[in-house]
Amino acid sequence: MSATPPYRTLIIDDDAAVHQLFSSILSQELIHPASSQPAEPALPAADFPRFEVDCAFDGRQGLECVQKALAEKRPYSMAFVDMWMKPGWNGIETIGRLWLECSDLQIVLCASHTDFTWHDIVNRFGHTDRLLVLKKPFYVMDVRQMAYALAEKWNLFNRPKAASSAGKSPLPAAPQYRRKATSLSSAKSWNNSRPARNSA
Repeated sequence: MSATPPYRTLIIDDDAAVHQLFSSILSQELIHPASSQPAEPALPAADFPRFEVDCAFDGRQGLECVQKALAEKRPYSMAFVDMWMKPGWNGIETIGRLWLECSDLQIVLCASHTDFTWHDIVNRFGHTDRLLVLKKPFYVMDVRQMAYALAEKWNLFNRPKAASSAGKSPLPAAPQYRRKATSLSSAKSWNNSRPARNSA
């Protein structure tokens, strides 16, 4: 399966205002959400990819969204998951459940400085490049840059798989260069054939 724009993005948070905030931040329009940092300038839409945003209010609902997306062969490119959601699973538990269904889903954990330690993450998931941490309160530009980078990463990861399934080579074949090998025995023969140097 390969993602094509718009990039499907899942927001899992128990606050409807956060859903609206992320939808605004990931819009292509010139934006400046009222709930973002007031000192930030409006952001240009030029060359910013399109995102299709779905929202869930807790981990279980988010898991159902991921399962449905996989069944429809329209997987999510990424998910933003809040650390604390009431009631139900916290962010760590939610991420574990999501990865059981979709192991290559890229996830951003939204949390404050006191929610957890990095050791908590490593102890649960090990070192992984599929998980990023977005510290709250966050800036609009932080979210947009993170989403853009994850969209590009998704393309790089999925483009070879899509080409392979279609029977095509994802990249042009590299030119083959032949290098003449020298065996150990021929090297010894060459050394033995050299004239001896006169000692002083």
